[in-house]
Amino acid sequence: MKTKRFHVADRVVLETRKKVWRGTILDSYDPEVVLLKLDSGYNIGIPESEIINAELVEPAKPSRGKKLTIQKKKGLKNVALVISGGTISSRVDTRTGAVKPSEASDIISMCPEVSNICNIVKVVRPFMKLSGDISYREWKVLSEVIFKLLKEVDGVILTHGTDTLTYTASALSFFLRNLSKPIAVTYSQKSIDRPSTDASLNLLCAAKYATSDIAEVALIGHESMNDDYCLAMPATRTRKMHTSRRDAFKVINDLPIARISKEEFKILREFRARSQCETVLDNRFSEKVALIKVHPGSDPDILKFFERKKIRGVVLETTGLGQVPTEEARLNWLPKIRSAISCGMTICAVAQTLYG
Repeated sequence: MKTKRFHVADRVVLETRKKVWRGTILDSYDPEVVLLKLDSGYNIGIPESEIINAELVEPAKPSRGKKLTIQKKKGLKNVALVISGGTISSRVDTRTGAVKPSEASDIISMCPEVSNICNIVKVVRPFMKLSGDISYREWKVLSEVIFKLLKEVDGVILTHGTDTLTYTASALSFFLRNLSKPIAVTYSQKSIDRPSTDASLNLLCAAKYATSDIAEVALIGHESMNDDYCLAMPATRTRKMHTSRRDAFKVINDLPIARISKEEFKILREFRARSQCETVLDNRFSEKVALIKVHPGSDPDILKFFERKKIRGVVLETTGLGQVPTEEARLNWLPKIRSAISCGMTICAVAQTLYG
């Protein structure tokens, strides 16, 4: 067997008659099948009998529980790292092919240049969740953790999953009022043990933002598919526009705050400056609010459902400049909207179009 000498987590090149495959050996329950995690992130099973050549590229690195050591350098600002989960906080489990949480030391050691930008003096892990599982309860926890940290450090970096990152960043920008220090919210689309991970540059640029003179909540992420520049994007004006590209986040109807690289930090617009003001925590939040997208043929009875659920407010994503189906339509929304308002529900209408 050509792959018998390989071990789980070895990086290899496997050649079949049809294709050459590159990736990481995973634990396979079938001795006749080689399970490989490709560099693209997908898993593939290759029958041993189809492999005509196999080459070891890099042996598996021994797994060690690294102890996080914090070394402070004079003249550098002190920054706190808040880890909440997501791909940037994960690595591939070579037994299952899935991802598992990483140690804080793994995240920091992935980008050693950070130690020349700031002192990571505190690492806090309030929870570890996929961003799709995060709700307003976690937003409140994060705002309370960060509010306390801002009294002790010069800036904060929050690592987070990409799927709902813009929701969390927006919530923090509302919860933490009169902000006087920078909060960098960053991510990665590929786990930190992948050679093509985008986490290293994102983390480096987040550190530069967290030590800057800007006092805003900003998303820090790749400007393009190239691994050269990141953008600092305003929390409430940014949206995820692609599922998996490293430049998935785009600023909508505004400009990025700054363009950042290993060598540069270029301000792109006016910003709220770092100050001695006292930040105020106000994380009151009601979950009794719903978002409805109006579309052709949509049924207004959903408003009745929300009335029964005692929803206090509804945001309607309307068509055009604020249109909903009227008496000319098969399903007229206007009577149901009037009924909901008469029952005390607040209804706001916004356009579905992103650019105005």
